[in-house]
Amino acid sequence: MKDNKQFVTIATVDQLPQAELMRCLLEDAGISCYIKDAYMGSFISTAVGGIKVEVEREDVENAKKVLASTDTTHSTEEEITQHD
Repeated sequence: MKDNKQFVTIATVDQLPQAELMRCLLEDAGISCYIKDAYMGSFISTAVGGIKVEVEREDVENAKKVLASTDTTHSTEEEITQHD
């Protein structure tokens, strides 16, 4: 079954532990989160632009607020991707 949800990359990081911390913070706030390009190895993850933390389009603003209220370092993007 295809899932037509649109995901938006809200943060790009270099290290998996940082992405996992963000995922935990978002999920604790009730926001579903997806980590993309996490298990490719650090060299390949860097080559594809880093490890991406993604949320559903309707959760973007709340997710940014959650991450902004913490000490996590992240860069935000408005890149829309679709996952099957």
